[in-house]
Amino acid sequence: MNSVWIRWPISVVFGILSGRLGFGIVGPFVLPLMGEDPQWAADMPGGYQGMLVLAVIVQLLLAIVIAVFLARIENIKRLIGWGCIVLGTILLLNVLSTALFSGLSLQDLVEADTRAKNDAATAFWFWVIAMAMPFVGSGLILYVVGILFLRSGRKAQP
Repeated sequence: MNSVWIRWPISVVFGILSGRLGFGIVGPFVLPLMGEDPQWAADMPGGYQGMLVLAVIVQLLLAIVIAVFLARIENIKRLIGWGCIVLGTILLLNVLSTALFSGLSLQDLVEADTRAKNDAATAFWFWVIAMAMPFVGSGLILYVVGILFLRSGRKAQP
């Protein structure tokens, strides 16, 4: 079977996954540009639709760019390795961008008396346990798998 028929579907799958997960990185940077108050989307006719269209455009562009770049790699093991590294990076950057734009200060997390009274700190710790830890773990696993595929793909080349 021609390697093009294998490379493109693998690249498209990695592109779709990257595009779907990638808006979590771009979204926190784009949304403040559209207005500081989230109420603007409810007040403006078509505000929510505009945000959805922007989300879809960003996801499609990211998916296309990653699929095209990955499809250029000849060796299938190296392609899968780079795809895993790209996905792992996107997962780790999702956690970082969400933590940076959460608006929670470290002061709220450190002081014992505010932790009991602060709903934002409680929600943050729930987010860390429910979302951040699985994302970080999955990202690190994808890094390890990607590096293993890259190393085995390098040995397979003449």
